[in-house]
Amino acid sequence: MKKRILYGIIILIFILNIKLFFDISCIKDEVNSVKNTTSHLDNKINNISSNVSKTLNEFYEEKKFVYNVEHEVLSLSKDLKEVKLDFKWSLRELSNEYNVYLLYGAVEEGTQNVAKWNEVKVQDLQNLNYGCTLSIPYQNNYQFKVIAKSDKNTISEKLMDIPFLDKFNKRININLMPNTKTSSKGHANLKFAINILNKYDLKFENDSTKINENMLKMKNITVKVYSNSNLKSEIKILENGVLKDKNASYVKPFGMTKDFKIEEIHYEDNIEYDTDSNENSREKIEVIVEDYMGKVYKNISHEI
Repeated sequence: MKKRILYGIIILIFILNIKLFFDISCIKDEVNSVKNTTSHLDNKINNISSNVSKTLNEFYEEKKFVYNVEHEVLSLSKDLKEVKLDFKWSLRELSNEYNVYLLYGAVEEGTQNVAKWNEVKVQDLQNLNYGCTLSIPYQNNYQFKVIAKSDKNTISEKLMDIPFLDKFNKRININLMPNTKTSSKGHANLKFAINILNKYDLKFENDSTKINENMLKMKNITVKVYSNSNLKSEIKILENGVLKDKNASYVKPFGMTKDFKIEEIHYEDNIEYDTDSNENSREKIEVIVEDYMGKVYKNISHEI
């Protein structure tokens, strides 16, 4: 009798386990179905969002007064002082009473403001297509816009921005690495490393092959070390294109093709000096690079 009861319990547990297994399988299937549904909904929402953005962009483009905008750098002077540009664009609607002009202005450094706008009469290429060719100083950032004037009304819209100066300056990268500092009783020891990379071929500009690339090379490099904003050390590591410090060296570019013209200088040092206070001092490093055009590039490290 006891064996029958025991067998009955075992069979019951077995049946319950089988039922539990199938119940869990059903729950897993339902969870997977919910996940698939959610994923499908996410895809639908993303598609809707993408379509809405595309429709809004198309609507915005259709409502723009100026469209089909093209520009080309025709020439860049050997001394990098002047660039010649060609613009072409189309207008949506305009009556014959309007005269069309191109406005351009140099952006004040460190801002997005144009102090003075210059107006140029453009060429009518027929069927509301226009063009303009102009020569302007190269080393500036510019904003361009189109303006249509009549006796009673003025219509104006942005054409484009061209950051010549930003692209020119970004070809030199100054990386400062204050590594370690120890200080005690008015005396400090600062260890740091500097890496300077200069891309001097201006391949990012059209018709840059005629320029004198030697003008873009690094001529002078000065390193200044400050403690609590007071100058403590000034080191000339490059002077008239010649390395002047034993801790400075040219780095052979790694993985660069012959199409790129790059010079890279690495410098590291350990400077000791007396601080102006027995309390903890704050150190920073400034690197000043000058190219053969006389243009100066600076970078200052964080305080350590």
